[in-house]
Amino acid sequence: MKPNIFLTLIILTATGIISHGQSIVGLTGGYNNSVFFDKSETPHYSGEYNSHPTYCITAFLKPRNHKNVNVGSEISFVNKVLDLEASYGGLGGQVVRKDHYNLNYLYVSIFPELSIGKSFTFNFSVGPAFGYLINSKVSGYSYSYDISGNHDSWTDEGSAKSDFNSVDVRLFSSIGLEIPIKNKFKMTINNSYSRGISNIANEGFGSYAEFLSTKDITLTLGIIYKLDKFTFSLLPKRKEHESNDRK
Repeated sequence: MKPNIFLTLIILTATGIISHGQSIVGLTGGYNNSVFFDKSETPHYSGEYNSHPTYCITAFLKPRNHKNVNVGSEISFVNKVLDLEASYGGLGGQVVRKDHYNLNYLYVSIFPELSIGKSFTFNFSVGPAFGYLINSKVSGYSYSYDISGNHDSWTDEGSAKSDFNSVDVRLFSSIGLEIPIKNKFKMTINNSYSRGISNIANEGFGSYAEFLSTKDITLTLGIIYKLDKFTFSLLPKRKEHESNDRK
């Protein structure tokens, strides 16, 4: 996905279809843990993937012009860390890599959300997320050897663009709680799980790790602000009796 196409998706997600009604905007941040999984079946290959808890930040805009079901949108910045130890080759020799990756993704998602409750509100959402790798770094050490006794070694330092694809497509589910604080403000606690359905490995990395992705678990805490006279909606316009029910 080209950067200009991805930016267009962000703009469309952030604006939606503007109409009058109610919406909420929010900002959350917290814990993210990405567990890397590999579905490769490359002969003479073994890989050990270790990740560490990192962080994520999300900004969202959600309409409240339907009583229970609405369609919201969000933009998330997610940091992922991978320590890789892999070996591959054949009977004539082996290559061993020990690399540390730091990956920064920007995700855009549009999702249906079920909301239950007025003061204290429980939310459940499920949908797709489209990510773009905005920054990647690798530092590590590699060496090779063969049956003739030849040895070679080199270091990896800098960008990891040759190892990872730019786009990450995911499916996610999320459950959250909105807690009233004061006036138009609420606190929100949210827990989500997502799984990558596209291959993030690329070229050199992908020559032996044929399919690599992550299972992400996040736990975030944030603030919500209620907008009384602004909303966007991807659903049909609410009926008048629905509007009265929410007052």
